[in-house]
Amino acid sequence: MLQKNCALPPWLWFWLISYLLMFPIELNYWKSYSIDLIYVSDPLFLANIPELLPSLALFLGVITVFFPKIRAHRLERRFSLVEKNSALLKLPERMKQTGADIEYFLKVHVPNIQIKANFGLFNQNCFLYTSGYHKTSLALFGGILILWKLDRKVAESILLHEIGHYRNGDAFIIGAGSFFEWVLRHCLIITTLFFIIPFIWNMTNQEVTFFSNNVNQELIFLDIMKDNGMPIKEIIFSFLTFLFSTIIYRFKYHLFVTLPGILLPIFWLLLWTINTFIPPIAGIWCAEMNADRFMKRKSTSPDAPAKALDRISEDVSIVNWLISQVSHPPKWLRKWAIKDTKKKESTLVFLLIFPLAYFITLVEPFVRVLTTYSIGERKITDALEVLDISTGNYLRIVYNIWLFSAFFILLWPTMSVYWINFFSGKVELPNWEDYNEYILGAGVVFCLFILGYFIA
Repeated sequence: MLQKNCALPPWLWFWLISYLLMFPIELNYWKSYSIDLIYVSDPLFLANIPELLPSLALFLGVITVFFPKIRAHRLERRFSLVEKNSALLKLPERMKQTGADIEYFLKVHVPNIQIKANFGLFNQNCFLYTSGYHKTSLALFGGILILWKLDRKVAESILLHEIGHYRNGDAFIIGAGSFFEWVLRHCLIITTLFFIIPFIWNMTNQEVTFFSNNVNQELIFLDIMKDNGMPIKEIIFSFLTFLFSTIIYRFKYHLFVTLPGILLPIFWLLLWTINTFIPPIAGIWCAEMNADRFMKRKSTSPDAPAKALDRISEDVSIVNWLISQVSHPPKWLRKWAIKDTKKKESTLVFLLIFPLAYFITLVEPFVRVLTTYSIGERKITDALEVLDISTGNYLRIVYNIWLFSAFFILLWPTMSVYWINFFSGKVELPNWEDYNEYILGAGVVFCLFILGYFIA
């Protein structure tokens, strides 16, 4: 008997396709900023490099998506992955049955998936990766064997999460070895470093020049005073006093003048970076929650999926935890979404996360105006004019995305059947049970389109 399809829209793929379709706009943006980069001299911000960096990094991440065999070769070499039959032969007799049970479980749910393994590595459970344009592999490690023995239901849930990614084609874009996901995870760190390093270099050069000029003048003055009979002790004391007072003066200057002057540009730069990555990050969040929902629906234990999430999102350090929050939804949100996968609220939230991500990015033009114009009587009109132009230009791009998103939501219950069949070979029936939420979600997004159209 055919099952009903329960997959929600693959927003990550929707973003990737829309990004490629709008790439000519991105090229025009690069062209204008590159011209400024050549002809504008700004040593503090290295002209427009920090503004170009997020867009270029995202482009490089997207380009690597289309070279899956390189990614697969690197992963298989790094983790010493071999065909499952070869890995099973190396297992002790007491573990071979466990390996066979896992293989059978996978074949029931995803008969077409390629399985590779390294059962000698016990600090890993499993991960999914693309090994071709329409070919996905699942890597199994010793950790999943041990977990299968200790708590089979949790081990099954972890595998079901990966199977959920496989059914939606997520492995082609994200997952193990994905440079695209690496770029998203480290976007803030990359941009911050790219700002801080030239800033420190520029400040160091300024201070060296300043102290060099002033110290030389002070030494010339003290040399004259020495010729006039000033004692050596007084000369040394005078020089140390001058040095101390100069350091205090420069410290106060940077604290009360330099630092306030760069706070808004720094904030805008970070916001600009976040703005560039918000839509694809929202797409990744949806991909993770989609896989979680599949795991919950297919799990035979009510508690196992939540326990599996604790293991899947387990991090070994605060830094890793902070980085993971960029490309993965918060654990509380994921657990709320799987508490009851038939909840109307969780379905609606999922449908709206990605379209609303573009609404959040509208904050950036306001901050840009604040960093460019000092708000005064002579500047308010100019600031409002620039804000109106920049917001209008941005909305003319975004409201098209909202329009297509609304139609995508309405059509997805039918499209999902063909989508899942393409990636996993599974034949399922359309699920019309939650279609009221689809209509409501599409209506909300269509209202955003109307709003953006008339404002632009």
